[in-house]
Amino acid sequence: MSSDYVRCVAFDPQKPNILASCSDDQTIKIWDIKSGACQSTLTGHTGAVTQVEFIDADTVVSSSNDGTTRAWDVATGTQKAEFEGDKFSFTK
Repeated sequence: MSSDYVRCVAFDPQKPNILASCSDDQTIKIWDIKSGACQSTLTGHTGAVTQVEFIDADTVVSSSNDGTTRAWDVATGTQKAEFEGDKFSFTK
């Protein structure tokens, strides 16, 4: 299995040109799809990142095979919170 597989993508519901991706390389990337440029790479998980979702324009949540779910500040790329458990679901 390649380490660069993208597992999941999510569009920012408030900024449709912004996309988050997560992959087996243990990162979340924030993309500007108009330019194709990666705006930031969020690091901290120690296992493949399997799910990503925007909570709002400022926060992305990710879950990983490392057994954690993490909340991230999109603008700064810093981790806001970490929770035990590698799955999450939202009601929008």
